[in-house]
Amino acid sequence: MYLGRVGSGVGMLALWIVSAITMAAVVGFVGFLVLAVWWVVDAFLIPGIVDSANRSIGGGGGLHFVTESSRPKEDSMQQLERLHSLHEKGVLNAEEYETGKAKLLAE
Repeated sequence: MYLGRVGSGVGMLALWIVSAITMAAVVGFVGFLVLAVWWVVDAFLIPGIVDSANRSIGGGGGLHFVTESSRPKEDSMQQLERLHSLHEKGVLNAEEYETGKAKLLAE
C-alpha cells in the first residue's frame, strides 16, 4: 500500500474518516484542509518515493526510455529477413513488404 509507506496511507485514511464524521460540527473542514495539503505535498514526494522503490528492487531509478539510438542496430540482412518473415506470416501485405524492402535496399 502506498509504495511501502503503510503508515502514511493509514494516516490519510484515518484523517479522512475522522474529518467525515466531524463534518457536522464544522471541525471536519480543518481535517479536510490538512488532508488537501498532505495530498499536494505527496504529489511532489511521489517521484522520489518511486525512484527509491525502484532502486530497492534493482530498477536503478530514474526514467529510462528506449530510443532509436539506444536499440542495437540490426544489419540490413537481418532486417530484410525479419521483413520477409512478417510478410510470410501475413502481418505485412505485398505492398508494405515491397516498400519496406525498397527502403532497406536503398540504405
